[in-house]
Amino acid sequence: CSNGNETVESGNGNETDETKKKIEIQNTDNYKGIFVVKYNYSDNFLPAKETGNFIVKKNNVSNNVLSSNISQMNNDYIKYFTLNGKSIDLKDCLINDTSKIDKACSELFNNIVKNTSRSVENTSIPVNSIKPEEYEIGEKKYFYVIKSVADLKSELKEATLKACNDVCNVWFVDDCENVNFTDDSIFKNVAEKFKIIYEPEIEIMGDHKYSEKCNSYFIDPCQKINIIIYDIDYDSDPEQKGGFFGLFYGADMYTEEALNQNPHNQKTNETQCIYLDSFFLSIAEKQVYSTLAHEFNHLLTFCNKTVLYGKNPETWFKEMLSMITEDMLQNLLGIEDDSSPKGRLPMFCQYYNYGFLDSWNRNKVDDSLEDTLINYANTYAYGAYLVRNCGGFDFLKRLATSNCINDAAIDDAISFCKDSNEDISNFKSSIKFFPEIILDVYFKNWDHSSLNKKIIYEKNDDVYFDAIKLIYSDSNNTYGPNIYRIDYQLDLGGQSFSIHHVENYESIIFEYNKNNNMDLSAVTYYN
Repeated sequence: CSNGNETVESGNGNETDETKKKIEIQNTDNYKGIFVVKYNYSDNFLPAKETGNFIVKKNNVSNNVLSSNISQMNNDYIKYFTLNGKSIDLKDCLINDTSKIDKACSELFNNIVKNTSRSVENTSIPVNSIKPEEYEIGEKKYFYVIKSVADLKSELKEATLKACNDVCNVWFVDDCENVNFTDDSIFKNVAEKFKIIYEPEIEIMGDHKYSEKCNSYFIDPCQKINIIIYDIDYDSDPEQKGGFFGLFYGADMYTEEALNQNPHNQKTNETQCIYLDSFFLSIAEKQVYSTLAHEFNHLLTFCNKTVLYGKNPETWFKEMLSMITEDMLQNLLGIEDDSSPKGRLPMFCQYYNYGFLDSWNRNKVDDSLEDTLINYANTYAYGAYLVRNCGGFDFLKRLATSNCINDAAIDDAISFCKDSNEDISNFKSSIKFFPEIILDVYFKNWDHSSLNKKIIYEKNDDVYFDAIKLIYSDSNNTYGPNIYRIDYQLDLGGQSFSIHHVENYESIIFEYNKNNNMDLSAVTYYN
């Protein structure tokens, strides 16, 4: 492949219309065809009609029919997801839409941390102040649990300690009539799985035992993590297909005194804890183990960005870190691809044009879909691409533990790592080269800047990022990511792109509103 087209950028020739710009691509070397990538470099959503127009002049004037889409993910393929051996509708599964929790925690942060003067920046926490959280098996304790995610109502529930080790306590709230654990073995499994991932996760993603905190309204760290298993959202049903597999609730990291300053009547357990759903644990154990790594990482991000530095990352950044964590610990937990974030990648192949930035805060893009599924799929694909091309574990550790957040954290981590892809120097250039993971499928360019790289953690050979090829097959066909005909317009989410294709062209003109932060790149191929 080549980028050898002659490209000209200028106004559109209309002296009275100063809002228009155009980019012209001329096929002076008679390449067979071209892939054109249309970018939205703004953080804002652009509806299809505002994403610019292509004017194509074909070599054969009598045949100006544009080529059709050269690849289309099969809707039936991405529609189904395997849960406990059963194929179910993807839009009903793995919803995990914690946006209301995230919004409430952001407001809590703004009300308590940003708007108060209780700062004790650089104040050390004595080692003996770390809470030991030691209990005996069978001991009972009350915890506030979220009764309804929709309105964030909490209530006290009695929990029984079912398993423990030196890094966690596992508590069970026996409040779900659709769950019948015959013994405590499953709770012991949870404790064992957490112990397996604990050391590598804190080594790479940052520790929860912080030695400083930016505000005295945060609790002191705990020696152990409390894992509370209950019927999240109180929605269990024998036919239940989707819902919340797990939660981290930032309110638990504030003192009761702090929450008394907040008008929303939120409750705190004043401990470092995560929540797992008892019903899903009973029917989809492996997916819950992946969730365990995911939610623990949310806690670590809170500790290493919010408690230490008083920074509140955006949802996409936090979810990206947590899904990358699931990715790197997948093998250690013995989880198949369908039970990991990789199971969401077919959704990315179908809907990559919606991006991952603004979509967390928008309404549904399609009434037949859960926007949340697209958000998770696209955010994970971007994170998987970053870590495999920008420095691996060194990049990830810097990303997770620096005092930067969001795109600034990506800029910082890329500049910190010496073995990053030489083409990728910052957040914007990472977006520019992100489409390569899709184009690599068609050029079979597996060794270049793609997902298809295996990176092993030098301290533990069982912790690694495996190679990924975005190719999916059923009994009849093989599917790759969507590539669209040159004149096909799609919505473009913030910092997103769409890829278009045409053959036997003489020239292409792309016209767009210069007030929209857009650009174009092209990859040609020979006869």
